[in-house]
Amino acid sequence: FGIDRNLSKNTRSLIMTDQEKLARLPEPMRTQMTALYERRPQEFDEKNYEKGVWYRLTPPDLICSDGDSYHGTIKIGKENKLIICFCGGGAALDDYMAARPDLAGGDKSHPGFYASNVFIIGDFLPRKGLYNKDDERNPFRDWSVLIIPYGTADFHCGTNDYTWQDKELGEGVIHHHGYLNVTALLKKTSSVLPNPEALLITGYSAGGFGTSILA
Repeated sequence: FGIDRNLSKNTRSLIMTDQEKLARLPEPMRTQMTALYERRPQEFDEKNYEKGVWYRLTPPDLICSDGDSYHGTIKIGKENKLIICFCGGGAALDDYMAARPDLAGGDKSHPGFYASNVFIIGDFLPRKGLYNKDDERNPFRDWSVLIIPYGTADFHCGTNDYTWQDKELGEGVIHHHGYLNVTALLKKTSSVLPNPEALLITGYSAGGFGTSILA
């Protein structure tokens, strides 16, 4: 998210605060993303939450491909039914791709192949269609929804770290922790919704692979 590709290993996001990440973005993206950041959902408290409201869901010790912290979002609905959505965002299939994440507002001289974290954008995707709680035409509007953002470049299936080597950009580490993130979110959700009457699992783009593999 505007991170310098030349920083080595897994230090890219870990050394920057949220405010520093925002400050690196060019205008007008900086203003737009700052406005979104200020509207980010509150953290989910399973003992004190309001139905129909979106919350952040942040189990401990989860990370994205660049080492930044990972989280999902959740909405508890009026009905005991659950949608699980796997989001998309590219992939890193070899060293060349692993060395070149898609950097919002960053260096555009290199191609970008994947979303390296879920900073800000992970709080707001998706919200339309079957996830729209305010549209009376939506038959799923009163269902609970777990959104699994994607920032691990591994189709939500990874459990390890990979050290990439590139002739131009040197060496670095990509954290393929998708499966670890998914299972942690599911475990947290099951503590609130242990036995849903109906379950819909869906996904888009790279999340479609996660849906097919993990469902």
